[in-house]
Amino acid sequence: MKLIKAKISIYWLLSLLYMGLIFCFSAYPHPIELPSFSYFDKLVHIFEYGILASLVYLALRDMKAAKHHLFWLAFAIAFLYGVSDEIHQYFIPGREADILDVAADGIGALCFLLALQLKSRCQNNQSKDKNSVERRTFFTL
Repeated sequence: MKLIKAKISIYWLLSLLYMGLIFCFSAYPHPIELPSFSYFDKLVHIFEYGILASLVYLALRDMKAAKHHLFWLAFAIAFLYGVSDEIHQYFIPGREADILDVAADGIGALCFLLALQLKSRCQNNQSKDKNSVERRTFFTL
């Protein structure tokens, strides 16, 4: 039981630290210079909030939250944090709030969560197939 609690704490700790890191970077008056090809900053937002949504999802999953709500709850937390980050940037001199950044945040969270769900389903199917083969082997002996 202690191992499960430690795991919960680690995922939540990672989620909160990551949120703090996002907050610190968006508090800089002048954004960090990124390579200058079209929409590179949107790609950064997609990965940034995809990672956040994944961390929150793992934290919620280990808390044994209702499985049918995990996906949307993790999405909502990551997306709303993205909205709050854009509001925060509005008040930072040299920064601006951008609705397209919020859209990229949501897309990233959604894509990464869908990938996690797909991975989880594949693992479940593999374990079901493995158990099925083991049962068939047992009965054919």
